[in-house]
Amino acid sequence: MQSTFDEEFWRGYRGHLVSLNQSPHTIRNKIQHEKRFGHILNTKDARELLSLSKETRSHAMKALSALAKYHGMYHIWLELIKKFQLKWEQRDSLDTFKRIFDNNEGTYTIC
Repeated sequence: MQSTFDEEFWRGYRGHLVSLNQSPHTIRNKIQHEKRFGHILNTKDARELLSLSKETRSHAMKALSALAKYHGMYHIWLELIKKFQLKWEQRDSLDTFKRIFDNNEGTYTIC
C-alpha cells in the first residue's frame, strides 16, 4: 500500500532532507521507506511494522519519525510507538564487532 502524499509533497520533503545535509543515499533510502510505510501515519495502524525484520523495522521507524516531524504528525507517531510497543533496536559494541568479524570470516591483517 502506498502513502497518500503526492509528488509535490515528496519534492518538498526531498528538498528539506537536502537542506539537512543528508547524503543522497540516505535520502533515497528514507524516501523509499516513507513511501512504503507512510500510510501508517494516516491509518494509525502500525501492526505492519511488527512483522518486519529488526533491521527493516528500524529503517522504517527512522523514516517514519522524520516524515512525521516534517509533516507535523510527530504526536501521532509517538502515540503509535506507545500503542504498538515499538522499540528502537540498538546494537552494542560487542554485537557490532561480531557482525564485522563474521562478515569478514575473521581474516584481518595488521599493518
